[in-house]
Amino acid sequence: MAEVPVRIPRMGRVALPKTLLFVVMVVLVGAIVYLASSTFQVDVGEAAVVIDPFQGRIVDVVFGPAFKWKLPWQEVKIIPVSVQTVLLEDRKALIAVTKDGARVPVEVQVRYEVRKEPSAVMWLIQKYPEDPHGRIKREVIERAAYEAVRSVIGKYNLVEIVPKIQEISEEIAAYLKQLLVEDPSVKAAIDIVDVVVKSIDIPKELSNAILRKLTAQQEAEAAKYEAQREIIRAEMEARKKIIAANATAMQQIIAAEAEARRRIIEANATATKLVLEARGRAQAILEQYRGEALAIKAIMETLNITAEEASKVYYYIKLVELYREILPSALANARITVIAVPGGNTTIPILGILPLLGQG
Repeated sequence: MAEVPVRIPRMGRVALPKTLLFVVMVVLVGAIVYLASSTFQVDVGEAAVVIDPFQGRIVDVVFGPAFKWKLPWQEVKIIPVSVQTVLLEDRKALIAVTKDGARVPVEVQVRYEVRKEPSAVMWLIQKYPEDPHGRIKREVIERAAYEAVRSVIGKYNLVEIVPKIQEISEEIAAYLKQLLVEDPSVKAAIDIVDVVVKSIDIPKELSNAILRKLTAQQEAEAAKYEAQREIIRAEMEARKKIIAANATAMQQIIAAEAEARRRIIEANATATKLVLEARGRAQAILEQYRGEALAIKAIMETLNITAEEASKVYYYIKLVELYREILPSALANARITVIAVPGGNTTIPILGILPLLGQG
């Protein structure tokens, strides 16, 4: 069988209408534009404020990092919410006038940040719609810094500032921070991180002159203090000697008074002793006389004689006793003999000491 060739027609390109192609291109471009105008990106440390101009209000606040959608006609404002630094130095340094009229440049640094809260960002953009940080710097921070520097520096003379720069710097920083924290135009939106006074610029020659003057004053004060101390020391030494002398005199007075009291006590004791001895002797004599009286009375009653005669008899007896004490051997055997010799109408006793005759 013989082959029969068959011819297949070739298909050509399909030509699209130019109108359709244009429409497709417009749609693609519109889609790209729509996508570009309906998305936005927020980086770290930023906040995006979405504003709807037709509604005339803020519809959203977005904190970065973020990628968000919005309606094409809505506007987006990016506000930095990271820490912002305001430097008032060099040509922007604040010029303050001291109490004695000297002009002193002061360099200040303020760091702040927008509070990371939607309400704070909304308040800030409503208060400062354009360039919020620039306006905060100019209208709030610079104004408050000038007020703080002028107020604090104006309290001191120039010579007082040099030795107190650190103290005055801290005073300025504390006052400025207080002003910013309490400022009603920003306190609802920002937080003060720190305030630093970087320098209080006093010309070196002037500073050295003031320091020399202060050093001389301090040396004079030191010399004055040393002289005062020497005077006080001398006065204290004199008082010490006076006190010691007074103490010695007082001790001598006390010793003399004690010796006088001792002698008075001894004299009183001696007098008391003498009085007691005298009393004792008087009592003894009294007892002796009483005993003699009783003995004489007994002799009167025994011998039936008068008191006078009885007294004689008693004293003769006492005499014999005395002799016996003095001459015990001679009178060892002596005896007393009472001889009554008639004498008129009365018998008078004769007393005699008759030794025993037997010694020879």
